[in-house]
Amino acid sequence: MMVNLANEIASRGYRVELVLMKGICPYEDQLAAGVTSVDLGSRHALSSLPPLFRYLRRRRPAALLAIKFRANNVALAARALARTHTPTTVRVDLAVRSSAPAKAGRRWLRLLPIRWLYPKADGIIAVSRGVARELIEIVPAAREHTAFVPNPVLADRLFELAAEPLDHPWIADDPPLVLGVGRLTRRKGFHVLLQAFAQVRRVRPCHLILVGDGAEASALETLARQLGIAEDVELVGYSANPYAYMARADVLVLSSFSEGSPNVLTEAMALGTPVVATDCPHGPADVLDGGRLAPLVPVGDATAMAEAIIRTLDAPPPSRTLSQAVSAYHVEKAATAYLGIMGLPARAPEASP
Repeated sequence: MMVNLANEIASRGYRVELVLMKGICPYEDQLAAGVTSVDLGSRHALSSLPPLFRYLRRRRPAALLAIKFRANNVALAARALARTHTPTTVRVDLAVRSSAPAKAGRRWLRLLPIRWLYPKADGIIAVSRGVARELIEIVPAAREHTAFVPNPVLADRLFELAAEPLDHPWIADDPPLVLGVGRLTRRKGFHVLLQAFAQVRRVRPCHLILVGDGAEASALETLARQLGIAEDVELVGYSANPYAYMARADVLVLSSFSEGSPNVLTEAMALGTPVVATDCPHGPADVLDGGRLAPLVPVGDATAMAEAIIRTLDAPPPSRTLSQAVSAYHVEKAATAYLGIMGLPARAPEASP
């Protein structure tokens, strides 16, 4: 997403530097000519504070955008220490309370910097309306400069990748293919999806593919065997092109316990693929218009999820309706909104016609 955003902003005449806390950008080969990457030489958030301080003093950028919780804290602290006038915008991509650690001490360490630093930001971008509401409840002083902006998810590259061939024996018209995409962690709820799929499988033949890797992979494979569905479930691991799977699935299921703005829903809908999602805090209800566009089911309810999958397989919504519903997530619209919140015109002044 951030490469999409950087490339789009660069196309409007701006010079863009992608400042990396850990010096790792797996999509660096996709950066446009007007985008360069800067390695701070750090290996975690805290150690990136001194080099970011030096970067701000040396480069004096026209604006700074931070995109993750730890990066947000470091960016605001570095700006204060550098005593520059660099307008600094932070992006909040997860439900603050729902994603905070359960243990009181660690939870306090998550929330304290937010309460202290975020009022000092020039702008705050929330990736869903629910994330914005929750943040304002925690930091009332941030109300005036917090705005919801849809993620810059959709770019030409996504549709190009979706059209690439996919060699898998289950890619066929029958039986239908159910798909889950994401990190294999407990928060993503794939164990609930397996339980739901087992119920669907009793009613009709179908396959389930999970795309992604993570610590839960072995446990999910064990659960599939215990549920008696292992022959119809495959964990394909990480894929550099999950869109080829999305474009060919009969339904994509988001089973998460919490989200900020679930990109897999947006991407699948842009490709015209039917979806089912949990009504978790906070993004799915925004993307699915409160359940008007696709089923929203209670978090952790495998039976409700199974029923929604069956209904969607039996009567999928029109692909055009789904793709039109996520038009606000195209990178062109998102970039204009981001630039406005960062205090910059939609095009660099010297690039204007």
